[in-house]
Amino acid sequence: MMSIAFFLFALLMPWILGFAIVKPFLKQRYGYMAFALGAGYVLGWFVTTLILRIYDYFQRPFELYEIVAVECIVAFPLLFLKARQCSIEELRLEKAPSSLSYFLAIMIVVLLLYRLGLTAVDLLSKPVFPWDGWLSWSAKAKMFYYSQEIPPLFNSDLYCYGVGYVA
Repeated sequence: MMSIAFFLFALLMPWILGFAIVKPFLKQRYGYMAFALGAGYVLGWFVTTLILRIYDYFQRPFELYEIVAVECIVAFPLLFLKARQCSIEELRLEKAPSSLSYFLAIMIVVLLLYRLGLTAVDLLSKPVFPWDGWLSWSAKAKMFYYSQEIPPLFNSDLYCYGVGYVA
């Protein structure tokens, strides 16, 4: 059984991966770190989806430790790359962000962390039933995990007529 610490690390790893990919392409300006964190969240989950699709293409089983290791191998060297420097003229033309923008950015990060926390509680506390596949996407993510492969979008044997089917 995986520990809660590794589970949380595995949830945050795509975000770290996306941040590490975006940061070297930005200039050091006001708010560039916030932009890298926001864009990194979306890009990181996209790259993680690509990694899972590559695993599925080569018919490799999904091993969570192996996937997180691949993300770490890609992300951690990129974290040491710095954003490009801005010239003094570019920095002089910019004005500092207002305190309202800092407040909104903090609220967005808090809401994202709250959502990740609720997702973790949901995944750790609910059992998986065959009819869960009809209800939500998160149940399909559980099916990815338990079957160790990407199941087809609709598989009547898996969701409808398998063992334990309840009408």
